[in-house]
Formats: sequence, C-alpha cells, structure tokens
Amino acid sequence: MKKQINPTIKAHLIRGALYLLLLVAVCAIPFALAQRNATKRPVTKVAAKLLTPLSALKPPQAAPPASGAAQRTKLSGVHFKRASQSNAGSRLLPYDVRPVLTPNLSPWTIVANYPLVSESVSVSTDGTLAYGAGGFDGINFVPTNQFNRYDPVANTWTPLANVPGAFYDAPSVHAPNTNRIYVFGGIDATFTPSSVVQVYDVASGTWVANGAPMPGARYFASAAYDSSNGKIYVISGFDQNFTETSTTWEYDPVANTWDTTRANMPSPTGGAGYSIVGENMYLAGTWNGGLGSTQHYR
Repeated sequence: MKKQINPTIKAHLIRGALYLLLLVAVCAIPFALAQRNATKRPVTKVAAKLLTPLSALKPPQAAPPASGAAQRTKLSGVHFKRASQSNAGSRLLPYDVRPVLTPNLSPWTIVANYPLVSESVSVSTDGTLAYGAGGFDGINFVPTNQFNRYDPVANTWTPLANVPGAFYDAPSVHAPNTNRIYVFGGIDATFTPSSVVQVYDVASGTWVANGAPMPGARYFASAAYDSSNGKIYVISGFDQNFTETSTTWEYDPVANTWDTTRANMPSPTGGAGYSIVGENMYLAGTWNGGLGSTQHYR
C-alpha cells in the first residue's frame, strides 16, 4: 500500500516552494534591470575614473607647452573637490575635478647675469619680457643709460637702444594701453633729482619724445599701472631737496597729462617697496632719515 503524505506537510511544502520562487524573482528582477541599463549607458573612462576614491586619484600630468608665450604658463597641479550643489544630482560623476593654476614654486636658481655691474636698475615688464633701464654704474660710479631686455624662457639678455638720459633710482612702468615703457624722474647724469619722463615704444623699439614732465622732481618714488582705468600712479619719493614727500600723482599715458588731486599718503615716504594687486597699491617701508620703517600703506 502506497504511503500517503500528510496533507498538512504537503501544504507547508507548497507554500515554501512559492516563497522560494518569490524570493528568486525579487532578487533577479533588479539585477536584470541593472544589466540592461549598463548595456544602454556604459560608464565612460572619465566617469569610471571619477568614481574611484579620492585617495586613489593622481593629478594628471600637464601637457607640454606649445611654444612662445604658451610656455610661460603651465598647469602645475589639479585640486580635487566635492561636487557642488549644481551637479550634486549626478549619479555617474559624484566628484567635481577642477584644475587650479598654482605658482610654480621652486628653489632659488642662478640665471643669466645682468650685463652691467650696477645698482638701482629700473625694471618693468609687459607680462612676457622684462626690461632693465639705467642704474648706477658700479665700476665708473656714474648713472648709466643702458637698456636691456630679459627673456625668462631663453634666459638671455638682449641690449636695446640706450636711454636718452642716464639716470638711477627711478621707477619705470609698462602701460599696455600704449605698449610703452615710462621712466619717471630719478637722479640724472648731473646727480640732480629729475622730473623728466622718458618713453620707450616697445613696438618700434625706439625711445620717443619725452612725456609731459612730472609736477615736480622725484627719485626713489613708487609707480604702478592700474589696468582698470589705464592710469599710472607715481607716489611719494624724494624731491629736489632730497626730502621725502607724500604726494600721489596720476598720469594718463594716452592723454599724456597729470592729475595732482589724488589723496596724499599719510606719511612722507621715500624708497618704499611697492606693488599693485587688483586696484590696490601697497607701499611698505621708507627711508625715515636712514632709520627705516615698518609702515605699510594701501
């Protein structure tokens, strides 16, 4: 006689089989959908790279610069940052890679020597090349009228047409709106403070007619070009009496005119270290009767 299965056990077996089939379906369906989406939308190499942990990412190497001016700027590093709110919804690209230009910091290196043994050479730049004008000849002990151009890529100095009037202790500034270099005053060949503005035209490679004289003689003044308005500011310095001043003069290289109504410095200043950042010019230190100073004005 064939043994019969208990109806209760049979019911449990059927119910268990149904649960097993349901479990398989629940697991298989999402897997199948994922496979189908992966087929339709493959992950690119860029996306795959960005999906890796930040610790495993390495900054890409910058491509070799082309030539000329392109060689003077390079991508020295890449910063990896979290995605911003604007692209936070992206599923394939959870990280935002933004290249950031950083200074090429390196140890001090001796480069091509200046052609003349000198001090107080007036240096300016057009952003690509540097120009050294005048200075005090350390061998003959006289002001000089030499003028030299430095190429930082070739690391070479090239002599250019001499400055018409020898000088030292004067600031010089390149004005992009005229593509000219302006030398403001200084101590001339007679060892006298000067108000002469000597002008070099970069395009023609010649010294042209002098600019409008400064409102007064100055040496060891500070000067900078403001790209926002195309004006040059000549500030403080020593006057014809060898006394520190606090004047602020604005020169328009296009109109060749001076404006003396700008606010003076709060303190007489001569021989300050100076620079311009954006629309702010900074002057640090002063002669102060030979004692020096910690003053810093903007």
